[in-house]
Amino acid sequence: MWIRRALLAFAITTGAMLIVGLALGRQWEVKVQETIAAPPAQIHPWIADLRRWPSWTYPEGGDHGRTTHTFGGAPSGVGATWAWDGPAMGKGRMEIVRAEPEAGVWIDEAIESAAINAHGSLTYEVTPAGTVVTWHDTGDLPPVIGGFFRGAVNKMLREHFGRSLAQLKRLAEAGTSAAP
Repeated sequence: MWIRRALLAFAITTGAMLIVGLALGRQWEVKVQETIAAPPAQIHPWIADLRRWPSWTYPEGGDHGRTTHTFGGAPSGVGATWAWDGPAMGKGRMEIVRAEPEAGVWIDEAIESAAINAHGSLTYEVTPAGTVVTWHDTGDLPPVIGGFFRGAVNKMLREHFGRSLAQLKRLAEAGTSAAP
């Protein structure tokens, strides 16, 4: 009798979790800004050349050294691609689909998926204080369980983008033009 009750409780709990998971939103959206005391022409090469991204998007190190990076397509701008596979970074790829030196870069991303499941942009707005770089990213998490992790994904990406833009600021303001 107690086994039947335990199985019923398990089935009800699992069903409730499934219903809640289906009802929760699965889309993340993160927008982070950094003002850089440099013109877009000094910032754009860092963003339009995906081979440079590891130098500013992973300033904290992490598993960067244990990650496989594959670059392809155009050397920079539209058609440039970057794929990665690492213990903490996971597996993903991105492709620049639009690049305008005075406006920014737009990318399509496949994160832990063969299909495009995220879209991002890094745009520039010239102000008296410098160029405001806005990193905006949206994407869909997997059905059912994705909604449970949306808040954590937003928080993690917001922190990561903030650290990355701070490193980009240091590099661009120093006039650093290190080769990829």
